[in-house]
Amino acid sequence: MIALPKFQTVGSFRGQLTPAYRFGVSRGTMRLTLTGLGRLVAVETELRVALLGEWTAGEAGGKSDAPMLALGTDIACAVISGGQPLRSANYRAATLPGHHTIAQEGPAGRGGNIGCAEALSATAALSTWARVRFEFASSHLARAERIGYEANFMLAAQGDARSQALLHQSLEVWPVVVQNAAIACDPEVVVLGGGGLRSGEIILPTMARHPRQHMPGLPLQILIVAAVLGDDAALLGGETLFRQIHPLSCP
Repeated sequence: MIALPKFQTVGSFRGQLTPAYRFGVSRGTMRLTLTGLGRLVAVETELRVALLGEWTAGEAGGKSDAPMLALGTDIACAVISGGQPLRSANYRAATLPGHHTIAQEGPAGRGGNIGCAEALSATAALSTWARVRFEFASSHLARAERIGYEANFMLAAQGDARSQALLHQSLEVWPVVVQNAAIACDPEVVVLGGGGLRSGEIILPTMARHPRQHMPGLPLQILIVAAVLGDDAALLGGETLFRQIHPLSCP
């Protein structure tokens, strides 16, 4: 089983993984037997594998329609639709919610789109946003070894004003992303994962409150939950995927 980040593709003829910063995974690679490796291989994006795990034995179990969003280093998404992983022509369907514009006057993200969610709230953007405010130099965040969500949540809880402002910005962006995914996918449940969910007691109530305020028709139909399987999700999802792709090779 090979699970790829969303910005990678597969060198299909030589059985080698090749970094590629353009979006998604190359068409035609998901059901390959990579003969160069001498093994049957299932190739899939890492979040789809994790979602398959949650669908097999976690919070999406028994659901026909469920997106999973990872909030943290970037903002990624995978979707079960009609009981099957949603892939599309180029395997990019629903994978890039972090690149949707949510602030027309916002900065360009690393993919080039303006005002995208990742440019406003991904881990890679935290350091930039932290430094644009005058109070940064005097904040505890300025002395953090690494400006990431772990430090951000901890210092915000301790009362650091800059950390609280930075966290507030993310908590304004993420619910919009989740709501957009819910509108697009019409799911039974939305599963959330990633580093941001380490403080799920803060994030989940915010996620639930946003659609009640802005899309009052949605809460009656959609449950927003945290992923529960951790690293085991990828192991379980990998087995499920391999059985789907190579059924004759599984006992």
